[in-house]
Amino acid sequence: MFVKKFLAASILAAVCLGDMSFKMPANITALKASNNGIFVGLDDGQLGVFNKGQFSALITLPKISNHFGKDQSSKIYQISELNGQIAAISEADELGKNVILIINAKTKIIPSPVAMLKQVLFLDENTLLLIGPNCEINYYDIKSEKITHTSTFTISGFEKAVFSTDRKSLLLACEGGIVFYYDLGAKKLSKEEALHKDRIYDIAVYENRLLTGTPERKARYFNGVKETWYDTSFPVYKVALNSDIGAFSKEKSIVIIDKNGKEIKEIPYTGTLLTDLEFLPNGELVGAGYDNNLYFWEAK
Repeated sequence: MFVKKFLAASILAAVCLGDMSFKMPANITALKASNNGIFVGLDDGQLGVFNKGQFSALITLPKISNHFGKDQSSKIYQISELNGQIAAISEADELGKNVILIINAKTKIIPSPVAMLKQVLFLDENTLLLIGPNCEINYYDIKSEKITHTSTFTISGFEKAVFSTDRKSLLLACEGGIVFYYDLGAKKLSKEEALHKDRIYDIAVYENRLLTGTPERKARYFNGVKETWYDTSFPVYKVALNSDIGAFSKEKSIVIIDKNGKEIKEIPYTGTLLTDLEFLPNGELVGAGYDNNLYFWEAK
């Protein structure tokens, strides 16, 4: 109930904020915007929700030991959410990783069963996908706390995975500019596309539209019919898509494109390098870099 109240308030707080920034208690290391709220992870061990211009912690993780010494704060690396349930990756002792679960206002900290865990995603309310550094996909049963299936189909270094709009496939962006399409029901690779020469920093998909960013100083957009390339003069670290428009980062701005790929707006940005960029349900953009600020922009 505690989490659900914050979620409802967060949805209201996310509406019509305009071009604004809000200072968090520590550096932002993870961000997840969903229909149920805006979740933020910090490098001081706090995982919480943004609400009416303020950050409210849901949990604060215990201190850890690492190469900097004892009693160090645990960073939150990544957040996933489904129907009010939250899963996250956090730093553990001596470069390890933990999986954080918040379900029905109850928190559980699980040592990662996957070495060098890169990403966690809710497949459904009972299953997590734990993705390792070489695209290995592990189906993790929440109730039994066991891995029930593992798929390994490449040794390519992994950057990011996103669900297809119908959630039947997982798209994995990897080294060598390759996007792998993994069939979640059949639990096997369905196809792969070589889109870039270098690694892919970020990937976004909406129905048959695909947007990718790379260190090649280019972004690539496919609208379902044709592809469009954008020369950015700077590595493209973050991209985002919704049902109407898309966005990608440059050195000192964020470019907004329409469905056809036409550039329709450029938003100035002078903060640190963006580490997160997502559309909110109302069409606004929310983003963060490795600093204390949570940013909101009108995308149109």
